[in-house]
Amino acid sequence: MGRVISSVRHDEPELARERSLLRRKTAKQFTRLAVAELQTRCVILFGSTAKGTDGLDSDVDVIVIGGQLPADYFARGIRVNRLRPKRGAPMNVFAYSEDEFERMLANCHVTALDAMYEGIPLYGKRYFNRLKRKFDDLVKAGWRRTRAAWIRVPEGN
Repeated sequence: MGRVISSVRHDEPELARERSLLRRKTAKQFTRLAVAELQTRCVILFGSTAKGTDGLDSDVDVIVIGGQLPADYFARGIRVNRLRPKRGAPMNVFAYSEDEFERMLANCHVTALDAMYEGIPLYGKRYFNRLKRKFDDLVKAGWRRTRAAWIRVPEGN
């Protein structure tokens, strides 16, 4: 009679929970480095990890606002991406000056709107709350999130 060899298989919900914890740990490690290296004003976790809808293969979406960021957008991307933890979950890091992000919010840029709608401040909660009040004013003016986009709903609808 032959031996039956069974392979150990992680339960998918348990694996999903472990990866979700890894994503949050990665975001926190990155935040500590960004604050120390860049003296950033605010770090916002957004996307599926912030919403709690992350799946097995989700990444971490983070916005860095302010601090000692290079003026050139591409140099800035290189600088902030070097701060990503060597081990951990994959990350998408977006970096903006305070003026850039505030203009994006005022102009209803989808990234800024999503960050304020679903975002969690990992650092700079006071500044985040100030931005959130501006976002709330946009919502009062009729801006709404649909499944696919942000739209402005006319008054009375």
